[in-house]
Amino acid sequence: MKYPSLDHDHRRAGLLALTALTASLLIGIQLALISWQGEAACFNDGCRVVEGLTRVSAFTFNLFGLLFFLCICLLSLLTDNRPTLARLLSLLLLAAMAGEGVLLAYQYHVARTWCSYCLIIFGLATLCNLLVGLRQLFRSAVLIAAVNIIFALLRFEPVSQAGLDSGLTAGTAAVRPGTGAGRSVFLIYAKDCPHCLALLRKLPEYAACTIRLNPVGDPPEVDIPDLERMIDFQPEKNLQLLRTLQIDAVPVLVATETDGYRILRSESAIAAYLQTNCTEAAESPTPATEPSGPGPNILPDDLESLLPPAQDEECRVDVECADPLPPYFEPAEPSR
Repeated sequence: MKYPSLDHDHRRAGLLALTALTASLLIGIQLALISWQGEAACFNDGCRVVEGLTRVSAFTFNLFGLLFFLCICLLSLLTDNRPTLARLLSLLLLAAMAGEGVLLAYQYHVARTWCSYCLIIFGLATLCNLLVGLRQLFRSAVLIAAVNIIFALLRFEPVSQAGLDSGLTAGTAAVRPGTGAGRSVFLIYAKDCPHCLALLRKLPEYAACTIRLNPVGDPPEVDIPDLERMIDFQPEKNLQLLRTLQIDAVPVLVATETDGYRILRSESAIAAYLQTNCTEAAESPTPATEPSGPGPNILPDDLESLLPPAQDEECRVDVECADPLPPYFEPAEPSR
């Protein structure tokens, strides 16, 4: 059975316009929430992670989507006996599905989390293509499959020494400056974790190091002397790092070493490291330290990792890290 083209089917054109208008209203609500509250609504933490990986703001991203769906709605109402406009509409919807395919592949292969709001928009875009016709839907599926195949063939390496440092800096909510030229450490924590709060209460003892506080959510209201709070920070960067390292518990300490980074877990291991390296009695700002427990070196050579198994002195956080380690964590071959 052959269906009439969109420019001769008023019912399908009307449904397409209604679907595009629904998407526009949804995006408009998100824009209003971003303007009033500073963040969009989402059913999971994946939205914040994905937003933190874009070069433009969430407001700009949603504004482009609003303009696109309004354009689709307008073209749907003007396609009556205008085959040229109908072909233009089909082309724009295919372009949208190509973009959605890139976003889906990026979430799966790079961000390793799903944005529920993005999936809703993807569903509405798919419905728009279905209303154009089954052939249009098939072409959309081919585009999405091609994009995902290409992404699957690529190798992404988001964790490097420079990338790790910039991500941690963006996720810093407050800084306790050190008294001397000691090392700089990042403490990733949660405000409702008693082991994290115990470490925060001991921070005045570790005055020789600059300690940057990186919460996975809202920072707690703690009274720490000489604490400098950041005006803006991105806690999703800290969640992204934990997800990448396959760590599902806090506290986690990332210490800057001369040849990379050292990563420690659990309250006792972190406290022992800070006591050895960040107290006034420390003889050197960068002394050699003994590992506090066994742990695989899963990072590249320039990132020294110490990841002991989860202990009782940790609090689990939801970072969805049940997937196996990605291939870019395989130890690099030594340079010749």
